[in-house]
Amino acid sequence: MRNEQEMLELIVNTAKNDARIRAVIMNGSRANPNAPSDAGYENTWNSLETICNLFRQTAVVVADHFGFDYLYNDDKRVSAHLKYVRLLPRDALEMY
Repeated sequence: MRNEQEMLELIVNTAKNDARIRAVIMNGSRANPNAPSDAGYENTWNSLETICNLFRQTAVVVADHFGFDYLYNDDKRVSAHLKYVRLLPRDALEMY
């Protein structure tokens, strides 16, 4: 597992070396060392949910632009599965 400094270096170096990346936005304790640490189980899930929402919003626009149908039913199934996993006990050894 990477420590905080290694993660920051990975993020910054990836952004610098990939011409497709035009901006990096960070918040919380990684962006402000005076902020309380926000690492934790719930924050991880909240971050994943935010990423999924951002992907969904972008994918709908891209699909529309290229004349494709966005697969809303697949999206609903993936979202339902993530919710199911999130609600599992933290010490769960099996999913089903």
